[in-house]
Amino acid sequence: MGIESKGLSRRTFLTGAIAATTGGILAASGCAPTTSASGEPAVDGAMAETGSEEMPASSKQIPKKFDIDMANVEPIEAIGEPATYDYETDILVIGYGNGGTNAALTGLLRGCSVMAMERSTRDNWCEHGGTVFPVIFGEPSWVEEMGLPDWSEETIKQFVTSRTTEKLSKQDFDAAVNFYKNCPLAFQQIQDLGEGCAFFRNRGIDSWTKAPCFTPLNDNLSEGGSVTYPWVNKYFAVENVICKRSEEKGLQVLWGTPATNLIVDSSGAVVGARGVDAEGNVVYVRAKATIDCVGGFAANHDMIAYYGFTDDVCGCNVQGLNDDGAGMRMCQGAGAGVRGLPRMDCVADCGLDTLELGLPWNLIYQCPTITDKYVSSYIDPSIFIARQPHSLRVNKYGYRYVGEDASWADKVFYGAKQPEKHVFVIMDSNMREKFEEIYVGDRNGICEYPITEDRMIYFSDDDIRPLPDWEIGLNKSVEDGLTIKANTLEELAEKLGINVDNFLETVENYNAMCAAGEDTEFGKGADFLYPIVDAPFYGMERKGGLVWVAPGGVPCDKDLHVLDEVGNVIPGLFAGANDAALTNVTSGDPKCKGVLPIGAGYALTVGYMAANTAADEIGAGTLSADPVTIGASGEVDEATAATEAARSAMCTSCHAAPSRANFASMNEEEIVDMFTTNHDGISVDEETAKLFAEYAAS
Repeated sequence: MGIESKGLSRRTFLTGAIAATTGGILAASGCAPTTSASGEPAVDGAMAETGSEEMPASSKQIPKKFDIDMANVEPIEAIGEPATYDYETDILVIGYGNGGTNAALTGLLRGCSVMAMERSTRDNWCEHGGTVFPVIFGEPSWVEEMGLPDWSEETIKQFVTSRTTEKLSKQDFDAAVNFYKNCPLAFQQIQDLGEGCAFFRNRGIDSWTKAPCFTPLNDNLSEGGSVTYPWVNKYFAVENVICKRSEEKGLQVLWGTPATNLIVDSSGAVVGARGVDAEGNVVYVRAKATIDCVGGFAANHDMIAYYGFTDDVCGCNVQGLNDDGAGMRMCQGAGAGVRGLPRMDCVADCGLDTLELGLPWNLIYQCPTITDKYVSSYIDPSIFIARQPHSLRVNKYGYRYVGEDASWADKVFYGAKQPEKHVFVIMDSNMREKFEEIYVGDRNGICEYPITEDRMIYFSDDDIRPLPDWEIGLNKSVEDGLTIKANTLEELAEKLGINVDNFLETVENYNAMCAAGEDTEFGKGADFLYPIVDAPFYGMERKGGLVWVAPGGVPCDKDLHVLDEVGNVIPGLFAGANDAALTNVTSGDPKCKGVLPIGAGYALTVGYMAANTAADEIGAGTLSADPVTIGASGEVDEATAATEAARSAMCTSCHAAPSRANFASMNEEEIVDMFTTNHDGISVDEETAKLFAEYAAS
């Protein structure tokens, strides 16, 4: 018996059945339904049909609190030295992403031997996070444009003072000055690698003149580059070029080998790390300097909740599944403290409410035209479309609540204040005409440039593929029930659950303002005033905000030494990438600008700084190591290998958007097994999984 014959439509299955099923996703993740004072589930009066029975709409409600599994939060204890090491090196980099690649390159250029431990395999390395808008403070053209006399230490001090309204401690101030002093040097080092590592100044948004954003320019595909496209190519292409140049200089990357514990000697100094490869073989690496370059914990729901980022995580995870907080937790296990949390530099608009849809909270999206690759759902074309400023935005009551061309911070800030934090983006059928009229020339808005098939995404040295055209993505989104299509505005409002009368009045008023060329409600620019008039109409239900970057809180001094709980340096341990908390000044409030950026530019710079400090101390002899025995330990860690195998399977199955195409190569038993396997505290009971398997097979 299939889903339809059991009375579950596709949309009600995705949005209701899983959440309503005893032992389903919400129960498995420790989430209890919202209840009234009487103890009965709270309802809003609406009922959802489920065949012969009716199910209260509370099945769609999202719990506002989550139980926290402290096993995913607590420190990962360091271990003592083994009798035998497998490798010995000057510098060990843990996490080979944005910060890790530049840390490794820096160490090599300084004459050190360098190894890296990376959880991803070489083939799926594209899974980690990154952005294509590194911020290069101190770049000459920007210094001139800002009217600064130079980028001297005195100028930098004045700049740091202007960056935040918070009072800075001497340590924070000195650390920020050192960061901005090194920022242009870190990027120049990459550009000096030559072809495939150039950047160009992006001037798409006026406010960026205050923070110079550069996009990797890699138009020579034979060199491993990609067609320039903001916020989609990310940093994959440049990182691959850095990796290639670094390997030519002697870098050894242990692919598919996540670090599991730091190693400390009898004095408490960090002298390397233990890891486990995909086959379960234990690997011990001895190092004079160990640099944690894991990118924070955007993929660790429990840490996000524990450290106070948000109580209702939702939407797509722009970071990779590798950013699971293991680096920070290993540093804690070696004695490191925690500071500066929550730190969140950016917020993103129009993410999916994945928990309500019965999907993993850190959903990974499968592109329709690259069906064997999985990337952040942040590039889902329907999410890009939902961010367009020429749309109409309303809340559940059918009223407009913000100017659609407002800043991201404002759109998230005001969207989060709407009923259930849900917002609705409305468009009509003339999307292509509007895209062609608006998005011409050099304008490259953040996640507002519609994806077209001539845009490419880079995966490996010989694997460059087109992204799906936005129309393909839109059709897939409609098919998956993530975008609603209707022939009339009344029908659209009913399907979305919006107050119909209010909505029709809002559209009428909005269209009148479009005709007059002036938004008298929110002041949206006339260039984006397009009426909603031509059927079919499209509506996208989205969340008002989501955690985008959840950087770690590993405390560091200005030279990236990791500090213990009272501020003492832990010998041999450094932090780079987004794990490194150089200052206590946070930017968790979208209305408050932190003293330092977070993201690719930050990661690349602190990775560079950490490796330079390590190289200085190795050269001076202050970081040294006694000779050790080198030889395979022969140890096997089957439990860790099994965890990594399950994680790898998750990346290529249940983290994909719900689509029949995703399960074409799977039989019913495999699909059921996939959905009943618990990961991230989320699982589905067998009966519901069988329903989905029958649906997918049909």
